[in-house]
Amino acid sequence: QVDDEIDEINELLLKQGITATYNNWVQSAEYTGQVVNTAGGILNTAAALIAAVGAIGLLSTLSMSVFERQKEIGVMRSVGATSFTVAVQFLVEGLIVGLIAWLIGIPISYWLNGVLANAFNFGDAFVKSYPLSTLVIGFVGTMGIATIASLWPSIGAARKTVSDILRYQ
Repeated sequence: QVDDEIDEINELLLKQGITATYNNWVQSAEYTGQVVNTAGGILNTAAALIAAVGAIGLLSTLSMSVFERQKEIGVMRSVGATSFTVAVQFLVEGLIVGLIAWLIGIPISYWLNGVLANAFNFGDAFVKSYPLSTLVIGFVGTMGIATIASLWPSIGAARKTVSDILRYQ
């Protein structure tokens, strides 16, 4: 019904020689919402891929660290270190790497937030914000990924015995 009224007004204006345009804000809002949802989905997929690559990188780095530090593990085990102690050492190492990655990611994500807010310039429809919950979710996610990526090398290091290490040295 509104579109019919707008068409009638446009016809009257055209008869007067006036060209007018109009925006249907309901349709514009729906389109804007679709664009934002699509962009959000793309960014979430990119973030998941980046997290997976980071997890694989951390896993391979810790695996190499376990391999290169076999003598250290052997010395620790020979003076009475338990499997738990050895595993925790490598797990903490992975968590420290995750913490450093999170700290580096904060300014990058803040900058990227500004860049994307300007790129999608929707005027006053969206307010650029960076809530504290974003930092908390990022921290929990990063530590979760670092923990999962560190488990396999940590367990591998914990399973090494002094006799196994001496056998391969």
